[in-house]
Amino acid sequence: MIEFTELYIARFLSFGGEYTIKLNKRGLVLVQGINEDDPNLDSNDAGKSNLLSAITWVLFERLSKTLMKNHGDDVVNKGQIDCMVSIKWRNGAKEYSVQRFRKHSTQGNSCQLSGKSGTKSATNEDIVKALGMTYEMFLRSVFWPQNTSVRRLTELRDSDYKELFDELVNTQHYEDKRLKVNMRLKDIQDQLVSLGTDVSVKEGLVIACDEDIAFIQKEFDTLKGVNVKKIERLISQLTMAEKKLADDRDMFANASSEYLRKTYQFKTKMADYKGLLAHFRHLQQGLRVKKCNECGQVLASKLSVDMLTRKRKDAKAAALFAMNEVKDLKSDLLSAHKTVMDKNQAIEAQERAIQTIQGAIEPIMPEGFICDSAGFQQLTAAFRLKEAAQGRLRAKEGQKTALLSDLNTLKSRESKLLLRQSRFSLLDQAYGPGGLRTLRLMRLTPQLNRYADEYSAKLVEGLLKVQFSTTTKLKGGDIREKYEILVYRNPEIDFSLSGGGMKRRADIIAAFALDKLRKKLTGKDINIRAYDEATDGVDGLGELSILELLREECPGTTLFVSHKAYVDATMFDDTITVRRRDNASTIEES
Repeated sequence: MIEFTELYIARFLSFGGEYTIKLNKRGLVLVQGINEDDPNLDSNDAGKSNLLSAITWVLFERLSKTLMKNHGDDVVNKGQIDCMVSIKWRNGAKEYSVQRFRKHSTQGNSCQLSGKSGTKSATNEDIVKALGMTYEMFLRSVFWPQNTSVRRLTELRDSDYKELFDELVNTQHYEDKRLKVNMRLKDIQDQLVSLGTDVSVKEGLVIACDEDIAFIQKEFDTLKGVNVKKIERLISQLTMAEKKLADDRDMFANASSEYLRKTYQFKTKMADYKGLLAHFRHLQQGLRVKKCNECGQVLASKLSVDMLTRKRKDAKAAALFAMNEVKDLKSDLLSAHKTVMDKNQAIEAQERAIQTIQGAIEPIMPEGFICDSAGFQQLTAAFRLKEAAQGRLRAKEGQKTALLSDLNTLKSRESKLLLRQSRFSLLDQAYGPGGLRTLRLMRLTPQLNRYADEYSAKLVEGLLKVQFSTTTKLKGGDIREKYEILVYRNPEIDFSLSGGGMKRRADIIAAFALDKLRKKLTGKDINIRAYDEATDGVDGLGELSILELLREECPGTTLFVSHKAYVDATMFDDTITVRRRDNASTIEES
């Protein structure tokens, strides 16, 4: 039980002096007003509501007549330079006090909770925590403001109702949970993105390892089963055959040159022989033949007998010598021709041998290697590198194993994160609209409506039905939050809901139901209630029923502000009179 004990007012609004008011165990207290500055106004403008505003201002820095914040220096009495309001209460064995200042010479515009100063916003939050309710809930369930300045409870907007129910069911708890869940979801999503990148990199490295392993393995497959010694023997034979072929070709070239030289000599000597023979034959005919030095024409002339005989003898001897040389050259030419033919046959035989050896090498030579000595050198080099390649292969296979292990670890983490993401997504739905909060509202709303029916039976004997609604069902079957208060009348009785009296009764029923649910959920009751013009427009019988309900439901202190003069004064346990004189209000207690 939160029990307010004392209120202190100094130079606040219309109150120019300092007043201390006891708040606990006073029962039903009538707060009436007397306006001596303007008797025609009766009790209006005497400053009655300012007494309630002092309570709301010191607790929440707001006035009871309005939901506005920061009234600034307007709260200071016009004839004074500063103001101060304090209030005390206790909750069990713990005592609290709040002092709020405006334009104070030493305290400035500060606020203190139990003597501790801090920033105004932080102190205001601490006060709300100590009371267990915000200003809006305080105003709607504990205090009854004038309807002319604050929207009636049954006519609030959906957002206003939502704020009240958010406070009732502590939806901030769900919002905080959902915020944490969303932060975890974002963190998980970031981790998944990072893991996805790591997985892609690792998979790329595994593919690269596979390609390297395949390349090295291909080298092994190429050299697998190769008979190097046989290839070496055949390559040796091939080398020797190629060397012999080269020698044969050199010899063939030399023989061909010799044959051409012999042919030239033979043809030259043959021409000489033919010339000598023709010269001899001319001499046989007794002619001397010679060529003209100018035109080259062959000229014949007669010779003497002695000259002719001698010439014939010489020509015959020269012809016979030339004929013998021709015979010798012909024999040499035939020999040279035979040598050329023999070398050509040797070359052809050697080429056939080389082809045979190459034919034997080609089937057993690995792919990619040329069937010659250079290819064999590459092959032997490949075999020398095979051991190093085996080491590279083992290293690549080890690297692949490590990569696969890392990849499996990453995928395992990814699977766990996806599972956590799924769980947190469910939690996000649970803590979001249509989730646990909506479910709790659906459970609490019927209870709230039962309280409303209970107070309707007490106050108007069931003439009014005040119905709270917090959810609605969409066409698709989904449930969403929608806040409203519906007021119905008993169709069997003819009366209007548009009258001020019935509207006030409906508001009182809704306020009592809301406060009762608040007390049940929070476990915190408050010993003070305040109602400002709650029975304005209500007939005498209705006033009595309202006062009886207040006395029954509010055993602590109820400040009942009214401008009416009540006939049955025994309904009140105490009276506070606010008197306005010389533009200032005073407080008188009986």
